[in-house]
Amino acid sequence: MDKARIQEWVGKVKVTKTVRVGEQKPSGGEGVITGVPLSVTMRELVVNLRVCNSAVKDVGRMTRGVEKTETETLVVEFESNEVPKELDFRFVRYNVREFVLKPR
Repeated sequence: MDKARIQEWVGKVKVTKTVRVGEQKPSGGEGVITGVPLSVTMRELVVNLRVCNSAVKDVGRMTRGVEKTETETLVVEFESNEVPKELDFRFVRYNVREFVLKPR
């Protein structure tokens, strides 16, 4: 492990940064909410979620399959590492679960 940190070149490629496996990224926490209708645009989602919760940084809709079909599940990124238990959108309260990346 120490050799990997010291090494500056791997073949003809310069090592710019090393990341340990399983290391968390430095940005804020991410949560998942389900059941948000497909008719809602991403712009509308981001604007309305930020009004209710100022900690919302970004929102993305999850996709399924090779065709990248959009689903009713959203990944919400927050400014802090704290993920709230609930988010309000269009007079509906959605439970937020912590986002865990699928292992490959």
